[in-house]
Amino acid sequence: MIFDTDVLIWYFRGNQKAKEFISGVPYADRQVSSFCIMELAQDCRDRQEVRTVKEFIAIILPALSMPMIIFRKRRSRCSNCTRDRTG
Repeated sequence: MIFDTDVLIWYFRGNQKAKEFISGVPYADRQVSSFCIMELAQDCRDRQEVRTVKEFIAIILPALSMPMIIFRKRRSRCSNCTRDRTG
C-alpha cells in the first residue's frame, strides 16, 4: 500500500487512527513515493523534525535509498539547520 502524505502528516501529529491504519498494513506492503518523502522533508522546521522523519522512515517503512538522497539535498537548503557536531 502506498501511503499519501496526508496519512503520514496525521501520524506525526499523533492521530491514533493514522497510527492504527499504518500499523495495520504489513511491513513489507508499506510504501511511500519519493515525492511524499520530499514533501515531508520540505515541511521540517528544524533538524529535530528532520531526524524524526528519517527515523520514521527507517523504522516504520521498508528500507528505501531515495529518501536519504532527498534529505541530503534538503539539508543543504535548510536555513534553520546547522551542522550537528555531536556525532
